[in-house]
Amino acid sequence: MTSIRSILRVLAALSATTTILGLAACSGFSEEEATNRCDQEREARGGEMGCFGALQYDECLTAYQDCGQDVDVVDGCPVQYLCPTDGEEEAETTEE
Repeated sequence: MTSIRSILRVLAALSATTTILGLAACSGFSEEEATNRCDQEREARGGEMGCFGALQYDECLTAYQDCGQDVDVVDGCPVQYLCPTDGEEEAETTEE
C-alpha cells in the first residue's frame, strides 16, 4: 500500500518539474544578453541616424529581456520589437 508520504513526494516532484518547465518556456535574456543583441541591431540598422533611435533601443531591450529568442521584429522605419503576445493583442485591437 502506498503511503501518504510517498504520494506527497511524487506530488512535490511533479510540482517542481512543472515550475521549472514553465520558467524555462518564458525565459527572457539577461540584461547583458539583451544589450549585446540590441547593440548588434542598432549597428545593423544604421544606428541613431537610421530608423533605430533611443526609443527603439529601449523597446528592443525590454522585448529581449521579456521574451528572449521569441521576440518578433517588425521591420519598418522605425523598427518595432514585440513579444508574441503583444503582437496578438495589437492585431486584435487593430481589427476592432
